[in-house]
Amino acid sequence: MLATTMIFTFQPRNHLLMMMSRRSLMITLGSRQQEREPAKLESLPPEERGRYKVATIPNAICAARIAATSLIGYLVVQHHVTPGFALFTIAGATDLLDGWIARNVPGQKSLVGSVLDPVADKLLISTMFITMTHAGLIT
Repeated sequence: MLATTMIFTFQPRNHLLMMMSRRSLMITLGSRQQEREPAKLESLPPEERGRYKVATIPNAICAARIAATSLIGYLVVQHHVTPGFALFTIAGATDLLDGWIARNVPGQKSLVGSVLDPVADKLLISTMFITMTHAGLIT
């Protein structure tokens, strides 16, 4: 009995050869892959150097906002709504502040911050929704 074999070729940047049969799947990348040297940090302009940093002012503000999320949630669940609302307002103001610093201060943009900031926002909003529902403030 002969096994049927299908061969697919796909070439966006690298040669890709995929062979499929009833028993196996084989994927082979071609040898024309280009290896790129990472850019030296000192050779980059100041606004690009900060892109590879983790310890920046906006990231610290964002980490503080993430840490305050649990405290805000606790205050809402315990029906201490006024201090919870005050901390929520401060968290919103720090969101504006860290965005402004990241955009306007050279060397403060970072890849970590571009991921961390939306995560912190979604965490804060979802925590508020869940805790307010649990406390009976949202029906």
